[in-house]
Amino acid sequence: MKTIFTPARRQVHGAGTDRSGDRWPTFVVTPTEPWSYGVSFTSGWTDESDTTAIVGVDVTVVEGAVAIAWLGREEEIIGQVFRDDHDGRCVVQQELKSLAACSQIVVRNADRVGPSCAVVHGIAVNLGVSESPTPLLVIPAETFSRYGCSTGIIPAGFVVDWLGTHTRGDVEDYLLSSDVAPFISYDRYFEPTPPLAHELVLDWLPLLDAVELAGHTFTIVALGAGWGRWIVAGAFAALKRGRDYRVVGVEAEPTHFAWMERHLRDNNIDPDRARLIQAAANSYTGTCQFMVGNPTGIYGQRIIDQSQEASDELRVAFNAELQRLGVTPQEVLCVDLEEVFQGLERVDYMHMDIQGAEADVLLAKPDLLDERVAVINVGAHSELIERRLRRHFLSRGWHRMYDVPMGASVDVRLEGSSDTNRITWGDGVQVWENRRLTRRQSGPSFVVGAA
Repeated sequence: MKTIFTPARRQVHGAGTDRSGDRWPTFVVTPTEPWSYGVSFTSGWTDESDTTAIVGVDVTVVEGAVAIAWLGREEEIIGQVFRDDHDGRCVVQQELKSLAACSQIVVRNADRVGPSCAVVHGIAVNLGVSESPTPLLVIPAETFSRYGCSTGIIPAGFVVDWLGTHTRGDVEDYLLSSDVAPFISYDRYFEPTPPLAHELVLDWLPLLDAVELAGHTFTIVALGAGWGRWIVAGAFAALKRGRDYRVVGVEAEPTHFAWMERHLRDNNIDPDRARLIQAAANSYTGTCQFMVGNPTGIYGQRIIDQSQEASDELRVAFNAELQRLGVTPQEVLCVDLEEVFQGLERVDYMHMDIQGAEADVLLAKPDLLDERVAVINVGAHSELIERRLRRHFLSRGWHRMYDVPMGASVDVRLEGSSDTNRITWGDGVQVWENRRLTRRQSGPSFVVGAA
């Protein structure tokens, strides 16, 4: 143990305040403005060698939520965790390959709608800790082999996945790039391999598992459906396993919605088996402000949180973000889960990628989820959301199939193969199984560094 970060080397930033002397604990208080700074603790480490270490912050969040960030020499974030007032006293840790590269630790507000207050009881450093091994996910060989891989001629202007779904090349910027576009501009033979080298592997695995758990008809719902990738893939997977299908896609961005309609036509999805809703998934049914535009460049359009415009400074920053993304605010329809689930007695698989509103939508209708949904795959867009979802689903008895936090790396290989792919996730992914409906006692459980 080394005394490297101390209250004597602390500094108050922005509108934050602290109430402490030169001894622990330090009380960090912030105002209501989102992401206002609080207090930093400057490192007293003077050795320039690459000494590995684990740095732990012993903290209690009394009110709101805080971000605890480890900053590099240029004040860049090299590690960050979030805690809120549901967590109680806890120690949050960051593994550093070089302690000398960490200049300070900052405790700041992370509550979008109110102030925060945290008590830092101490900061401890354990030196000489080696880097943790990368988690390994081994996929059973039959996961993909029982579906087969479609081969054949791909028509010009399309790409095809391993199941055989056709996607037009105008839906994403990279497909239109000078590196890719020439290769998809003509008919060509296609012989695919299972999708093991991309973070979408944790979209495919639970989707295929949910198909196996379904009855005669496989029902899939996608919130933030984009061009309809997952609902069409779900229909194809169901047909390959001799099942009927029902698909529901919810998408608010107008061009993405039009592409979803086209994608279903391109892949001969029966219109009588599909329901497409042009709206944003939300915790209520009505209208909301939503980002619209730049359809090929981003799939991160989202509901606009009105609290982001709480001050002139934040309004300027938010408008600059909209301009950078090439999107504009627009009032759109929004729907809650009651509306989405109309006419569905059971949803075998629900896929969510709604850019920050996921916890609000899911936690608004907990009984409905318990009663009707077998498997939920959530793309999580902040650590606070990740923790909120874990608390909720574990408290209600759901089984955690997969839990990979934002920024985590995992080695992935197929059972019986020596080829390993290291994949780093951008968004976090959580997959939850409702065993009240699936009625199985065992199944996948792959959790990476999450309590």
